[in-house]
Amino acid sequence: MEPTNDDLERNQTWQNNQVLILKTIDQLVRKNERLPLQNEIAEESGLSRKTVNIHLKEYRRAQLEIDNLEQFNFMASKVLGKLMEKAMDGDMRASRLSLQVMGLLGRPQVSKGK
Repeated sequence: MEPTNDDLERNQTWQNNQVLILKTIDQLVRKNERLPLQNEIAEESGLSRKTVNIHLKEYRRAQLEIDNLEQFNFMASKVLGKLMEKAMDGDMRASRLSLQVMGLLGRPQVSKGK
């Protein structure tokens, strides 16, 4: 489904507000030598306090997702390392799975119990 003009406009407004908030925070930090309060950001940027609050919450949520993704990538490499160890020790199931994960063998089969 293609985004509508309203969706594109809404996205552009969101992006513009995000940039404005970040620039305003930068200016206020330089001016006051401290982190600004939300109402200071709103006043200086001309945006509502509610808009500033929503953007800051979204920024924190997105940052949390990035942090979680980094942890997941770290753990995935550890799991793959263990899988390769087992494969190198002669575990045929681990060998097959590691080859499948690397795309060198067909897709993994989902087991339906024993």
